[in-house]
Amino acid sequence: MKKQFNFETADNEALANYAEQICKWYPDKAESLAFYLQAGLQDRDAVTMKPLDDWAKINGTHKQGNFIMPYSLLVDALGEPHQRFTPETGDKVDVEWAFEFGNGDIVTVYNWKNGKVYLGDDGYEPHQMTHWNVGGLFQSVLHNLTEEINNRLDAKEGNK
Repeated sequence: MKKQFNFETADNEALANYAEQICKWYPDKAESLAFYLQAGLQDRDAVTMKPLDDWAKINGTHKQGNFIMPYSLLVDALGEPHQRFTPETGDKVDVEWAFEFGNGDIVTVYNWKNGKVYLGDDGYEPHQMTHWNVGGLFQSVLHNLTEEINNRLDAKEGNK
């Protein structure tokens, strides 16, 4: 019977020795393992997000998906919108949030063509909105944003 490696109690030296053995005995597996470890670390880093400090970074982002959530709950998770638009600006968006994840990915959350800015009196006020678009350069921002929103709401409710 093979001895199981205990990651919980292993120190850095033991981890280095284990990694060396994997590279020596299973080089093809070592390469795959390195890929999956790197991806896992990137995902872990991605889920920490902060408000965007340079709005020029949203250039080139585009819709990656959408979700349904009441405005009040979204504000609970993300804070007040980072930008508010008016009919005079000629925009299709009323409110928008923009964040940068720990891995450098940019994500935006915004309404699209359903508010008073675009539709006038026929449009919704932000507090009436429930349909939100998610922008970014990569599809992964949708998953990472959803995870971050859930974590923040859980923390506010004392579930974590």
